[in-house]
Amino acid sequence: PAYTDDESDALSETAAEPVQMSFERAHELTRFGEGLAPLFLAISLWVGGMAIFLMMPPFSSQAAARGVGPVRLLAGGLVPAQLLGLVQTAIAVGALHWLVGVSMDDLPLMMGLAALTSVVFVALNHGFGALFGPVGKFVALVLIAMQISGAGGTYPVATLPQFFQVIHPYLPMTHAVDAFRGAIGGGWIDPAGDLLWLGGWLLLGIALGLAGALKEGRRASAPTPQDAEPVPA
Repeated sequence: PAYTDDESDALSETAAEPVQMSFERAHELTRFGEGLAPLFLAISLWVGGMAIFLMMPPFSSQAAARGVGPVRLLAGGLVPAQLLGLVQTAIAVGALHWLVGVSMDDLPLMMGLAALTSVVFVALNHGFGALFGPVGKFVALVLIAMQISGAGGTYPVATLPQFFQVIHPYLPMTHAVDAFRGAIGGGWIDPAGDLLWLGGWLLLGIALGLAGALKEGRRASAPTPQDAEPVPA
């Protein structure tokens, strides 16, 4: 067939690019800082939870010596630490938003999620120290090292070694990072799943702390050699 010059141009353009796409990105982040902030905020909250128990013991030795019950002993050691953790959380999120300039789609949601994450992380660090003593600090160090690598905060999970792909869904920091991403960029993917996992880790931390309180109470009430009855000659 015979085509006019305009028809020939139109046909050649169609043959060269038969399909064209226009992109519209949802929840776009314009700076690299917004992408890294979820991981580093989660790391800071975990390290903050560890640091609290470098300054204070999991339990009051005086309360344990008086025979205080395990629940009260647990609360006496955990509640002040949780308050310190919430103060750290407010400082960390405030510094990220107002000093560093990280934009957040929902600042109140971010504050709430960071507070929940801090409560979970403080409870876990308290539980490790309460039940395992000094070894608990080593457990916390090993766990944070695994979480930094396996939480998927810097690289896509599919590019990680197989070991980290396997443990990724079960790490507390995985779900904290996902939640923070939703608060910073919008479009939180799995709110129910993330909150459920964080709640499960919180219960585990409290259970470890309660077991440590029972252990501490038994240790404090055990008779010392000085209290033992003298043996007749």
